[in-house]
Amino acid sequence: MKLGIIGAAGRRGTLAAYAAAMKGCFSEIKLFDDRANAAAAVAMDLNQALTLSSAVEVRAVSSISEMSDCKVILSVYSVNYQDVKDRQKEAEMNYELAVKACAELKTHCSDSVIMVSVNPVDSFVYLYRELLGCEPGRVIGVGASDTIRFKWALSKVTGLPASAFDALCAGKTGHGIQLYGDISRNGEPFSLSETDQKQVEELCVGWFKDWAAQKAGLTADCTLSSAFAEMAEAVALDSKRTFACSTVLAERLGYKGCSMNFNVVLGANGAEDIIIPKVSDDEDGFLKLFAGKINESISSIRG
Repeated sequence: MKLGIIGAAGRRGTLAAYAAAMKGCFSEIKLFDDRANAAAAVAMDLNQALTLSSAVEVRAVSSISEMSDCKVILSVYSVNYQDVKDRQKEAEMNYELAVKACAELKTHCSDSVIMVSVNPVDSFVYLYRELLGCEPGRVIGVGASDTIRFKWALSKVTGLPASAFDALCAGKTGHGIQLYGDISRNGEPFSLSETDQKQVEELCVGWFKDWAAQKAGLTADCTLSSAFAEMAEAVALDSKRTFACSTVLAERLGYKGCSMNFNVVLGANGAEDIIIPKVSDDEDGFLKLFAGKINESISSIRG
C-alpha cells in the first residue's frame, strides 16, 4: 500500500513521512512539493535514515497525478506563516493551493483517503471536501493534538498511563473543550474531582504558555506527525480504530456547515462513522459557538 504527501519538503511533511514509514504498513511513500529539488533531497535523506529500520521506499514525484495509486494522501500544502504574518492572507493563499491540489486529486486520486493538515484545519477539511465533491468521510483533518494533550494531562494528574484513557477534546482544532463526562478507562466510565479537573486545565494551558515562551516560530509538528501516522495506519489496515479527527461528519451531531474534532471510526474508507459523545448543555453551547466561528472562517476564506 502506498502513501502520498503533498507539500512534503517542509518540517511537518518530512516528519509525517518518517512517522508513517516507521509504522511499516506502506511499501512506498511519494513526496510532492513545488520545490522539486527540496522534495528530492528529503527523499534521499529519508531513504538513508530508514535503511536499517524500514523497507519502505521514499521517492519524490513531479506532480500530484502520480499519486493515483496512493491509498492515503496527506496534504500539508501551505504557505509559511512566518513569511506571510497575516492569518487571513495565509488562509487565502492556502486556499489557492487547495484549489490547485484538489483539481488533480479529483481527477487522479478519487479513491484515496485525503488527510488535511493546513491552517486553519477545520475550515480546510470542509473546503477540501467541498472542492473534491467526495463522500464526507474521505476527507479528514489531523486534529488530534488537543486530545493527545488532554490525555497527557490526565496521565500527569492521575499517575495512570495516557494510553489507558479514552477521552476527547472536541470542537475547534487548537481551541477545543475537554469533555470530562465522556472519559473512560479500560471501557469503564472514569470521573475526576473538580480539583483534578482544574489541575488538568492548568497543565494544558501551562503547556501552551511554555510553548509560546520559547518564541521558536514553530508548530507542534512532532505531535501532529505522530497523530497522522496513527490515522494513516488505521486506514491502511482497515482497523476500525476510534481516533479524534476533524470531520464534516460533525453534521450528524447537529453541527452544520463546518468540520470539527470528534472521535470517529477509521477504516479503509476514512472516517466511516462518528462516535456520539456525552456532552452537557454548556458543552453543547460551546460546540455550537465553535461551529458558527468555523462557518464564518470558511466563508471568509472563500471570499
